[in-house]
Amino acid sequence: MLQATDPNITNNFVLLSYSNSKMKPRLRDKIATITDSNQKLRTKLSFIIPGALLILGFIILILYAISTGAWMTVLSTIAMVMLSSFSVGALIGFIFGIPRTLQENKTEGIVSNSNLEQLSDWLTKIIVGVGLVESKEVFGMVSFLAEKLSQGFTNASVGYTIVATTLIFYFFGGFFISYLWSRILLERIFQENLDTEKRISALEENKDAQDELNELQLEYNKENAFSVIEKSLKEIKDPKRLASIFDKVIGIAYEKLDYSTINELANQYNTKINISARTWADIALANLNLYNTTGSPIYSEGVLIASDQANKILKDYGIPAMIKIYLALVEYKKGKEINDENKVRKAQEEINNIIHHILSEGTIMAYEAYNYMLRNDNTSFSEFNQMFRTEFKEQFEALKMKYLQHLPESS
Repeated sequence: MLQATDPNITNNFVLLSYSNSKMKPRLRDKIATITDSNQKLRTKLSFIIPGALLILGFIILILYAISTGAWMTVLSTIAMVMLSSFSVGALIGFIFGIPRTLQENKTEGIVSNSNLEQLSDWLTKIIVGVGLVESKEVFGMVSFLAEKLSQGFTNASVGYTIVATTLIFYFFGGFFISYLWSRILLERIFQENLDTEKRISALEENKDAQDELNELQLEYNKENAFSVIEKSLKEIKDPKRLASIFDKVIGIAYEKLDYSTINELANQYNTKINISARTWADIALANLNLYNTTGSPIYSEGVLIASDQANKILKDYGIPAMIKIYLALVEYKKGKEINDENKVRKAQEEINNIIHHILSEGTIMAYEAYNYMLRNDNTSFSEFNQMFRTEFKEQFEALKMKYLQHLPESS
């Protein structure tokens, strides 16, 4: 097994945790930003339209009050009716619109107090039940209120119509706006609160794991690497957090040049942890370094398997494709050294096939592949970059052109 102290291993390809530091945002991140902006616009429009109708209704009431002659009395009466009806509607809309959390989900950890939600649920059932059973009495009550409140108007019949329509219109207006506020804005407030609680819970849950990672960084050995992951599997339920810790352990092992342990970790935990595309690419790099040093075909196969796993998760991920090009360049170099024309020809064909695949995909794949190649210009493996530029000039130029096409798209 190759360890960090192996004298044959002194350099390696750039680890992806560093090579990704200058990556431009992927298209889906931009789409998420645009979608969020559109959602905010729709939210504003949801309130503007009913709000404008309510204001229009109030303007009509003012015009009516002025036309009566006793406008002060009429307007004050109508205003109080409007505000009272709007308040009752808003209260009921709030009760109906309070968002519910999934009380049955026991994996969420700490959640907010649900007393308000339970009260809302009970009141909603009561209001709906009473409304269905006593619907005639409700309409009769509205009619009675309209008749009583219209007595102060100079024209009682017109006043009855104005008061009745005001009661109904502003009741539903208050209900609708309050319901929207509860379903859209209040739900966001609740969700932000729950997210904060989850983050706090996650920090507490993963504190020990982070301490273990820090210790592993300072005093690395294979047993500790396995221990950190085993402990995380027992204590952490969030798949993303588990994948993140696994990625960090792989990164530490890579920095320590313990590539064989990386393979052991991947073999043991690939069915227990949702390994990310980037981590699979790091595993491919570990095998590439092993193959470049030992020449064992088991590691060249490991490069291909890990790279394919990365692209299975993220189809247009360009770095695994560049890793395959490096593997072919290593084969090409070995074939040249031993004058094996068959090996050289196979390497050339493989590079042609990979470049053709990259060019057939979106520009982001070419961007990521080319960008990762540039990062390796600063390592001892820059010889492979030079080999690619000079002995595969046509393929290199094609990749570069596709890379340049992505720059205006991502700006």
